Amino acid sequence: MTDKRTCYVGAKVTPLQQDTICKLATRCSMTVSDYLLARSHDYEPKQRLTSRQAESLATLNDCRSDIVNYTSVLRGMNAAKRKQLFNDHAYILGWLNELRRLAKRISAVLDELCKPNPIP
Repeated sequence: MTDKRTCYVGAKVTPLQQDTICKLATRCSMTVSDYLLARSHDYEPKQRLTSRQAESLATLNDCRSDIVNYTSVLRGMNAAKRKQLFNDHAYILGWLNELRRLAKRISAVLDELCKPNPIP
């Protein structure tokens, strides 16, 4: 269980420093309080994705979904139909295994990118 924060710590800063701190916290999707607390514990919060990076991430997520859907459809086919479709049963099984491995790697990347910054 996390202790509730009840104490206040303040610091005088210039308007430029305040603006910089606010921008850094916003880039990391954190409040100023959370950002300063994280930095005080020598943790460097990750910056959140830019809108272009978020679009790329959404595309990657769509690709992963397509791969999972294709794999599910192929897995749902009976063996004779799959063999007829690809004409090489060993090839399609290897292909499915590669797709499964790729989907797991993509999922791991997406999970890592999407997890929030920890707050000490």
